[in-house]
Parts: sequence; C-alpha cells; structure tokens
Amino acid sequence: MKLILVAIALIIGISSGFSQENPENSETTKPKDSPILIRDSFEDIILINNQTSKVLRKNTLQLEIQHRFGRIDQGFQVGNNFDLFGIFGSSNIRVGANFGLSDRIMIGIGGTKNNNLYNLQWKYNIFRQTESMGMPVSVTYYGNTSVNISANSDFVTVSKRLSYFHQILISRKFSNKLSLQIAPSIAHFNIIDTIRYQDISHNNFSFCFSGRYKFAAQTSFIFEYTQPLTISESVGTKPDLGIGVEIATRSHAFQLFVGTANAIINQYNMAYNALDFTKGEIQLGFNIIRRWNF
Repeated sequence: MKLILVAIALIIGISSGFSQENPENSETTKPKDSPILIRDSFEDIILINNQTSKVLRKNTLQLEIQHRFGRIDQGFQVGNNFDLFGIFGSSNIRVGANFGLSDRIMIGIGGTKNNNLYNLQWKYNIFRQTESMGMPVSVTYYGNTSVNISANSDFVTVSKRLSYFHQILISRKFSNKLSLQIAPSIAHFNIIDTIRYQDISHNNFSFCFSGRYKFAAQTSFIFEYTQPLTISESVGTKPDLGIGVEIATRSHAFQLFVGTANAIINQYNMAYNALDFTKGEIQLGFNIIRRWNF
C-alpha cells in the first residue's frame, strides 16, 4: 500500500512543478470555454507488456505483432547450442487487432502462441488530462478475457478455460518528453493447477509503474516494472522488468526492449512469471504497431 501511495504522489503531487511546455501538447479544437485536452501521454496503446491510458480514436484500426525471443542467458549454458542471444531459442508471439468505437472506447482481439490463448479486450477512457488546474491525470479502464484452447483434459468445460484481467491506468504527461503511469491490476483464473503449483491463487493482484522519456523527435526511452502482490512460492513469482526504446510516427510504432516476462497476456505474466532479472534471466522482445484512420 505504501508503494501505491508513493507512486500516486509522484505522478499527481509533483505535477505542479512541471509545465506543458509546447503548444503542440494541447488539442486546440475545443471551444474556448471548454477545458483544453492534453495530447496522449503515450505514443501507443501498449508499452512493452502492459497497456497505456491511450485509447484509439474513433474509426481507427490498429494491427500489432508482439514477439518475445528466448532467454539471452541460456544460449551460453553448458549443453545448450549457441542460439544467438535467444533469437533462435523458444519464442512466443501474439498477433492482434484493435478498433476505436469512439474517442473513449476501443475493443480488440488477438491470438497468442504459448498456451494457445485467444483474447477479447476492451478499454474505456474515463478522464483525460487537461491544462491548468482541470484534470491533472488521464484515467482509463482496461480489461480482457482469454480462452485457452489447448488440448488439456483438465478443461472439462469452456468456462474452465477462461481467465480475466482488469486494470486501472492512471497517467500524467509532465511535458512533451516525460510521461509516467501507475496501474493497479487484478487477474482471475477459473481453473488453476494446484497439483503442480500448490499455493497458486485464483485471484492475483499486482501494481505496475511505467513511463517514457522522449530524447529525440521520434524516439523515446521506455520502461515498465510490475510488482506482483500475490506471491506463489511454488511458481517462484518474480517482478516483471522491461526497458527499451520506442520509435514512433503518426501511424507506426516500433518498440525494442529486454525484459523478464514472456507470456504477453497480462494475467499470465502476473501469475506465472518466474524469471529473475537480478540473475540475468532476460529476453529480447519487440512490438510492431500499424494504425489506419477511416
């Protein structure tokens, strides 16, 4: 709880020390008597493994490819073939599509290789950051439901194959260069493997802190840190840390990073990530994003 309060204070409390330093930071299409909205805190709706507070604008279609290579460190262990820093190792990939139903609501679908997961996701922008003393942060709700279609005898019914994820994304754009976000999250699995993982829980909680720092016209440093609050000793639950760079234009984004979580789907990263970045258990990954406006 102290961690959450400190992070909230970091984003909201110190905001008075920053100014929105560029006129391009604001949307000037609003009437003069309406609050002036700040442009999106982030370039895209995803940042490494997590979502951002950004929502696709109405009639915008986005396609995304998320790829996670094998572990970098395993390629040099005795008995393993050299796999070029995990590039030739076991990988995971997700292909997804999202569409903006309005300027505040979007939906999406996707399929992920590991665990044979197919997911439906949605996002609703509750508040958008404004200039001056209006709304100091953007607040967005994100959720998804995923179905595991693998041939597993434990899945007696379709409902047993389902898992859910809910997240509140709170972000602030401090300047044209710096944006930060916090995100309390909850995940639920209808069925869990208590034979393999004796102390795993149906409900799992976590807290994510992420951000970006723009150091060139189209290039930013990006990071995320997800701290699981529900710990399973049998799983060996570990935090998810990712750092990288993002190159973005109006219709494209490319994120290249190293990190510890490889499930891609949020609830599986939260409950089953056992890679420890302090031991060098990291992998290379990238996200490719393309948008079209209709």
